Amino acid sequence: VFLKSVSLSAGPRETAEAEVTKKIREEHISINLIGFYDGFKNFVKSVEKSSRLIEIEEVQIRKGEEETSQVEGLSVLNLLLKVYSY
Repeated sequence: VFLKSVSLSAGPRETAEAEVTKKIREEHISINLIGFYDGFKNFVKSVEKSSRLIEIEEVQIRKGEEETSQVEGLSVLNLLLKVYSY
């Protein structure tokens, strides 16, 4: 599995007072990977086993794009993750 891109989007910033009462923050991470199905499966398993609280909110798997069409069986995996931190 090869990392194609990653983007991070934090939730809306809150006032200092609200931030003190709400100790857990949510952040969204979009990850785009290129690889074979078995690699994707192993990546998702490693996310599931992470000691951090991570939710997989969205999964998209599609046939490889033009740049990956030279190798049969390559696919593109798009994941949207929600990560909790404090």
